[in-house]
Amino acid sequence: MATTKPTRVEAERIAPEATSEELFLDRLAWFMDANFRIPGTKIRFGADQLAGLIPGVGDLAGGAVQAALILMAIYYYKLPKRIIVRMVLNSVLDTTVGAVPIVGDLFDVAFKVNMRNVRLLRDAAAKKRGATEST
Repeated sequence: MATTKPTRVEAERIAPEATSEELFLDRLAWFMDANFRIPGTKIRFGADQLAGLIPGVGDLAGGAVQAALILMAIYYYKLPKRIIVRMVLNSVLDTTVGAVPIVGDLFDVAFKVNMRNVRLLRDAAAKKRGATEST
């Protein structure tokens, strides 16, 4: 008896092992760092870079999101100190260079601190989950 190919395509999940909190953080990082695209290019930017165009206010708003992400990594995920230090250093670098007019805005578009920090958080959380499940 011949088997037929399914006529319906099943939706593929991006990360089936991800928790709802991690998916929220992915969406937040995407919104902050890569939600918009410059037409005709592959250059993406987000709300963080748009807000950064407003002196003072933009950096403060972006810093608040970064601080919330770091606090979540500390208190909710209880990640190792070395991961927290890397996240803090990413945020400090982004804030320091981001404070320089024009150069800082271009750096923000390239560096994408929120996406970097969420990637660090997810990788560390996945390793922690794996270590907990195997013991």
